[in-house]
Amino acid sequence: MSDRQRAKAIATLLRQAGEALGLNLCFHDRLRRVQEVPQPWRHHRTPFCRLKKLQNLPRCNVFDGGEVHRALSALPEGRIHECPLGVTELAVPIMEHGLMVGVLFAGPCWCRRSPPPDPAMVVRPSQKWLEGRLVLLRGVARLLADLMRVDARSTSGDRRLEITNYIRSHLAEPIYLADLARHISLSPSRAR
Repeated sequence: MSDRQRAKAIATLLRQAGEALGLNLCFHDRLRRVQEVPQPWRHHRTPFCRLKKLQNLPRCNVFDGGEVHRALSALPEGRIHECPLGVTELAVPIMEHGLMVGVLFAGPCWCRRSPPPDPAMVVRPSQKWLEGRLVLLRGVARLLADLMRVDARSTSGDRRLEITNYIRSHLAEPIYLADLARHISLSPSRAR
């Protein structure tokens, strides 16, 4: 599948899944393996989130791209959380060979008692409703992982995954750069 076909299939999946879930989806490709991730799904898209990100970009980036990514690396089932702006969202890691290669967000929901800051938000959904959406989002993440899977030697991000897998599978023994380089078909200096 070409990058263009992959991007189109991802866009279709995210659009249909978002409609079925009744939530906006956002996809972070940690290894940047999909060269043409459709623009609408690279960022949180609701007007409230866009406006707040413009005003608090460092705070949002630290939370979305840092804290959530770190937490999800230990939570393969994903989680429901509140962002620093008071918005509830769902986040599920996209896993490949036991490693997180991306994150899929869904939201926003307003779970506080005060009026929502954006009338387009899902307001005060029940915990059961959120948990049901989280289960469905896990399935979408698995489909997304399948679409992201490409030839293991086609991009530098995939080489990093291959290197990580090699190291994990050889933890009980000494690991030498020459052996790793030979395994990924690179010179030792390039592998370093």
